[in-house]
Amino acid sequence: MAVEVVGYWNSSYIFDAIDLEAEDQEQFMEQFTTGDDKTDLTLVSSPKFMRMLSEFLNGLENKDPLEEFQYVKHWYPEAKYVNIEG
Repeated sequence: MAVEVVGYWNSSYIFDAIDLEAEDQEQFMEQFTTGDDKTDLTLVSSPKFMRMLSEFLNGLENKDPLEEFQYVKHWYPEAKYVNIEG
């Protein structure tokens, strides 16, 4: 039996790193459906999450998170997924 280790990072880590305000985080996260009380992880592919977040940040008046995001998105290239924390 083969076992594959999957790298992921938490969405909250990304949001904290780019200083995204709580209201903006909530608005962005409305695009996703998270697990229930029996689900520990809800994973979204990193490229998809990063593309969606970039598009969202482009629409914000405050461009500081978008500028920070340009650096943060390259921090963990091994991560194939982002855990969408509910």
